[in-house]
Amino acid sequence: MLVRAFLAFLLASGCQTTLRQVRDLPPSITLPGPTVGVEVTGPFRDSALQTLEAGLTQFGQPVRCEPGGQCQAHALVKAKIVDTAVTPRLVGSNVLAAMTNVVVQATVDIDVIEPSGRQLSSRRYFGSVDSNVLNAPTEPLRAEAVAIATRRFLRKFLPRKLDLELAVETGGELEPGVERALAGDLAGADAEFGKLTQRSPNDAAAWYDLGVMRELSGEDERALEAYRQAASLSGKALYRQAVQHLERRMNGG
Repeated sequence: MLVRAFLAFLLASGCQTTLRQVRDLPPSITLPGPTVGVEVTGPFRDSALQTLEAGLTQFGQPVRCEPGGQCQAHALVKAKIVDTAVTPRLVGSNVLAAMTNVVVQATVDIDVIEPSGRQLSSRRYFGSVDSNVLNAPTEPLRAEAVAIATRRFLRKFLPRKLDLELAVETGGELEPGVERALAGDLAGADAEFGKLTQRSPNDAAAWYDLGVMRELSGEDERALEAYRQAASLSGKALYRQAVQHLERRMNGG
């Protein structure tokens, strides 16, 4: 993984320090060949098809495929438009506003599959559009919401920048690891916190800091294991939030 990172350290009040790191991440999805099939089912199919075909030309040659048919391509993008819901949006206690303000949300499931059947990606995407036009037709809004959800999928093919700012517990036996982290030695800090968890397996703060070092190093699966261990040993909100935030990021949220 190409990493271009810097660490900015800010001493916080109490027994915590904040570590910040920015690094470049490669695309989440890389096509295995120059052609990519596009298959769409559900309402407002044309909106999703046009968006996918236009966006995928940057990464390969789109081939339109009929649902259930044979598709000669190096990978298949299979989209299912699950729902396009229209709901009123109440603004304060203004009943008239509730009649004129609506939110349209589209839900689209998109899989990327190789001819062998191996799944490269599988996720649900959402797109929403607000309108405050009285009696506005919802068909164009639904189509645009589908297009927005589909464009969110297309971001998976682009490199992105990850900006992390994470709190680190300090004090006592944590200090050797914290000092290494503040010096930019994440591997050394990881080793220090790892040894501490072996000596004191019930030390929730040590497990949490170990998770932070792993997340900053790009080892998300191992970081999640450490965060979950910390959360199981302590009810501290910081540890629960670390689990939730990393799970959400790993799921693309």
